Amino acid sequence: MDLDALDLSLAAFAVCNGLRLAAYVPQMAKLVCQPQAAAGFSYATWALFTAANSSTALYAALTLHDSALAWVHGASALCCLVLLGLAAWRARRAPTPAQRAGTPAASRSSRKRDAQGSTRIGGSMARRRAMLWNAPPRRTVA
Repeated sequence: MDLDALDLSLAAFAVCNGLRLAAYVPQMAKLVCQPQAAAGFSYATWALFTAANSSTALYAALTLHDSALAWVHGASALCCLVLLGLAAWRARRAPTPAQRAGTPAASRSSRKRDAQGSTRIGGSMARRRAMLWNAPPRRTVA
């Protein structure tokens, strides 16, 4: 069987785009499984990839009448949209730094207020907080 340049370019296109579509799966899995993954996600880059793949799919379908090229780039655009959606979903559900540390935000602010000098005198509340945070109780001077 004699392969010409057209056959070789079609084979290279099929292999590379098959690998490209498969490469989206680990990105999707990372966004689903790791809450902090959305922080490093570039929405602008993936939106640009979505636009480029969508425009290529439309060009292939409407101008070239090449359904294979249109389907491959359409699938790639769909994968990019899925990634954008997963990143937005994960960013909304991602824990705040206070939640990751296991402390509610209100407790952190009250600890900061205590460290700066509470307006409470005597402060049974300060002693309870100190016991909770494993710190020696502060002695307030009246």
